[in-house]
Amino acid sequence: MKYLYSIILTVSIPFICLAFDSDEISLFDSKGTATAYIAEELTIYFWSGKPVAYLCKDSAGGFHVYGFNGKHLGWFVKGIIRDHQGKAVGATKDAIAYT
Repeated sequence: MKYLYSIILTVSIPFICLAFDSDEISLFDSKGTATAYIAEELTIYFWSGKPVAYLCKDSAGGFHVYGFNGKHLGWFVKGIIRDHQGKAVGATKDAIAYT
């Protein structure tokens, strides 16, 4: 999960993005520990409540992950957050269960 921390710790003004239709979505690290969540407004928060990144929907049905400084950090596709090297840095419970 240290990769998730390193790619999403930034601060600035977010772009306007689409919203999820559901409630919070928990994100788990490689050890299966829930370390962050995605709230309805597409913001990724640590469980401490600190907002660390946000999602913007792309035309392929996935989401781009951005830091609050506008820097692109990776992608959220099929329940998995991947960095620019393609490494999984976080995932939803469903994505972990079916991989």
